[in-house]
Formats: sequence, structure tokens, C-alpha cells
Amino acid sequence: MGIKDLWNLLTPYCEKKPLFELNRKVVAIDLSGWVCESLNVVDYFVHPRFYLRNLFFRTCYLLTTGIVPVFVLEGAAPPLKYGVIIQRNQIQFRGARPKKAADCDKEATGGGKRKQDEPGKRAPEQKRNRFHHVLKQCEELLSSMGLVCVQAPGEAEALCAHLNRENLVHGIISQDSDCFAYGGVRVYRNFCASQNGGSVDIYDLENIRRVMDLGQEKIVVMGILSGCDYSPAGVPGVGRELVHRLIRSYPSWEILDRIRAWRKTADRLTELEIKAEDKNVCADCGHGGKTFVHRRSGCADCRTKAGCDESRWKNQRANIKAELDIKRKALQDPEFPSEAIIDEFMVRPYELPTLDLTWRQPNFVKFIRSMAALLQWNEIYCFQKLLPLFTRWQIVTLSHCPSKRLSIALEPSYIKKKRSPKGVASYEIVWKDNASIFAGLVPDEQIQEFMAEAGNSLETLWSTIEPQQLVESAYSELVEAFLASKAKPAKKKAKKTQPEGGARKKTTKDPKQKRLEEFLIVISSDVTEAAEEDPQESGKKLEILYDLSTSIAGLNLSVAP
Repeated sequence: MGIKDLWNLLTPYCEKKPLFELNRKVVAIDLSGWVCESLNVVDYFVHPRFYLRNLFFRTCYLLTTGIVPVFVLEGAAPPLKYGVIIQRNQIQFRGARPKKAADCDKEATGGGKRKQDEPGKRAPEQKRNRFHHVLKQCEELLSSMGLVCVQAPGEAEALCAHLNRENLVHGIISQDSDCFAYGGVRVYRNFCASQNGGSVDIYDLENIRRVMDLGQEKIVVMGILSGCDYSPAGVPGVGRELVHRLIRSYPSWEILDRIRAWRKTADRLTELEIKAEDKNVCADCGHGGKTFVHRRSGCADCRTKAGCDESRWKNQRANIKAELDIKRKALQDPEFPSEAIIDEFMVRPYELPTLDLTWRQPNFVKFIRSMAALLQWNEIYCFQKLLPLFTRWQIVTLSHCPSKRLSIALEPSYIKKKRSPKGVASYEIVWKDNASIFAGLVPDEQIQEFMAEAGNSLETLWSTIEPQQLVESAYSELVEAFLASKAKPAKKKAKKTQPEGGARKKTTKDPKQKRLEEFLIVISSDVTEAAEEDPQESGKKLEILYDLSTSIAGLNLSVAP
């Protein structure tokens, strides 16, 4: 549930970003949130342990994108949440329940008689046995993938928020707005991983504070008034608009002390509150007189002939009236405000654990056994899904420390070709198991069935796609060999051959061209002789000679080879 109406308030300031922008960032993940999303899928039939499949593919996407996940497990539930846990258990766990939890939560499932709550009696403890059994399966899966989970002493979102507040993680992947009430700064909501590229909605409280004064204290007040996991109903009769008007009226550091003081001032009103309640004071400007009279005839103090200056009092009066309305309704509860809820959100009762961000080597044997038992995946399918994760871990490890020797490792056989999945420059690498480390993991009949399918071969079974930058750091010689094999030889320029003796070969003219040139010479000599005898006759012959020379030049071009 989280803080009621908080997402509606924050949505205008949300930024949708692609997941690759979180590359090399450490993010905390409330594992229970992902599990509950999968358990609550009711639109179509899913596998009873669909949460494991969902967890595996989401985690693979994070790791291959370069994001460092820190999974946080739920601890003991605070007593304030026992009632909510009973209600949630009624709609979750539609699949098989663990045998050890047969007697757990009988009140929620109707398996036992429920006693009426007695005044002042503490609610029965809820240990989340069934839910912890599910989280244990998730922890084993993540362990086989090489990841270590962090156990929270209490609520997982509380530990995620504390890690974020201390800058130990960059943000929190969660759907729960409680993260902000616990002090979280940056929450990634609506996590989406797809083949075309994942995305996430980023809610950054530091950026939101630049637009509106919204801090942890105001969010806690919203939880108390509107509703949260520890007080689902909130204050009856108090809506979203009243709460938003109240938190806008005071700075974040003052809001908690303000609602605490309501109990002390319950029997008296301040001067401004009396003024806001007085009907003989104009609701628009705050001066003496009826509101309808001022709107019709104007106000002498405002120096207007019709209407009033509403900026003087109208908005302030609305804020005071809203606070008085909330105050009267809230004080009907003798325990308002609940200090237990305030302490749950504001006080950190434990020291933060040391984070182990090391990505360990994935365990093929453990993964295949667990997935075959829990999800009924056959061995070759498990191998195909974990191989890209194993090789990515190997390349990442060697790129950070090229001299490191791995006890269990595959050898890259060759680079098949360049690839660019989602626009990332990559290489398709074919691997080989020289030491036969993985021999016997997949039954021979499954390999034969795989090979019998069209387009399949051992090369496709042992191929993975890795980013070029990581491959160049881990296997530089392999990249050099691939580039050398793809390099095209330089084209040789054709040299002009010369005859022996170094003399240039004379070009022979076409016979027709030669006869035209001889004719032109004869005509020109004839014109010269005519010029000596008769100048006028020579002018006419010169014109004729010019026309002939032009025609011969055109013929020369057409005849030339």
C-alpha cells in the first residue's frame, strides 16, 4: 500500500529513463515487492512459482546491463503491521504452501476460531512463515547466480531507504512509497525489462524539493492522515485535497511539531482561527463586514467599489479552515498522533550492514538442480539461460583483473562476428570447454534433440554476445586475431608498362584522321597562294576554310578512338 496518494502527488515530477542509464550504479531492491507482484497475477494462469522465473530474468537483465543489484530480504514485521499481514495473506499464496507453515496464520485462512480483539490487548504476532519460505527460495536462486542478499532486521523498504540516505546505493527499485517515509531519496518505480530495452520511472526527492518543499516529515504526516501500512484508514473524513493544503502551509521541519501541538490546543483557538471562523469578517480580504456585501458594494479598507483584494486573506483563511477541519477529525482518536508510527518511520534502531557487492561465480550445478526441481526446467534449457551470465561474469572479472586465474573457466574459441544488440557494440563469441568441467551437466539425449532442430549446432549452443569494450579488456589477443582476419588487403595500383629502352610508345593515328589533316594542309596552302594573287578572292576562301576546319574538327572528335 505505502503512503496513500503520495504517488499522485509525485507523478508530475517523475522522469522516465532507459535502464542503460543506470549502468555501473548500485541499486537496492526490495525483493518482497517483486515477489508480491508475481503472486498477485490473476488475469491468466501462471506457474505457482512464477516469482522465481520473473526474478531470474529480471536479475539477468540488470547484470547484463551493468547494474549492480543489492537484494534486501524482509525481516521481522513490526507489531504495527500485524493486521495488514493477516489481510494480505488471505489473497496471496494460491499455490502449494510449505508443510512447516501448516499452522501459520490460521486466523487469516479461517482454519481456527478467531478471538475478538480485547481493548488494550496486543495483536497476535505474525511471523510471515510462508512468505519467508518463498524468500528463501529466491535467496537460493540468487546465490546460484553469484549474488548475496542482505537480511533486513525489520522492513526491507526501511533498510533500502537507509542505505540510499547514506549514499551506499544510488537508488531503490520498489513500488512502495514507504521508501520515502523511511528517508529514501531516489526511487525507481515501474521497472520494465523487455527485448527492445528496459525503462524505469525515477522519482528523485532532491529534484522535487527544488519545486515544492516536500521532505520526509511531510510524507510521514501524509501517512498518518491519509493512510499507510500501519494505519490503513488514516483519519476518517480527511481527503487528499485537505492533506495537500495542510502540508503546503508549513515547512517540512515544522509539520510534525504542528500536529503534535493539536492535542495541547484542542480547547482553544488562536486569534487567526477565531478570525477565520467569524462570519462578520470578509472571507476574501479579512476586513470587517459580510462577504456578500463586499463582493457587491466593495470594501472601504481595500478601497474598492466592487469586490475585494483576495490576495490579503482568502488563501490564508482556506488553509486555516482546512487545518481546523483536519484537527477536529483527527483528535477524535485519543492516540492521535501515533508516536509509534512516527518512530517507525523516523528512527533507525540498528546499524547499517556492510554491503558485499562482489559478483561471485555462478554455480551451474546448483542452478540446474534448483530450477529443475522448482520450475521443471530441463537441463539444456537451464544451461542455455545461465551460460550468458557465466561468460559475462568471467569477462567482467578478467577485464578488471586480467592477470587473475580462474579455477573454473571457459576458453574463448574465436569471435564469430560483430553484433549490436540494443545499439551496443558487441562480439559474438564461441566458447569451448577444454577441461571438460561442464561435461555431464546436460544429458546426451537432450543435446541430440537440440541438434536435430533446424539451425541448431554446437556452435550456437556455446555462443554468447559480449560487449566489445569488455572483450577488448579481457581478451585483447582474441580481438586482434578477429580484426586481422577481417582486414581486407590493400588494392595494388596498376603501373604503366614502358617498352624496353625507356622510350615512350608512340600512339598511331587513325588513317581517316590522317587524310583529313592532309586535306586541311592542302586547302590552307591554296588560300595562301590566292591571297598573293587577289586579296578579295582570298577573303572568300578564308571563310570557306574556316567552315571546313570547324567541320573537320567535329569529324576529328568523332573519329578519334
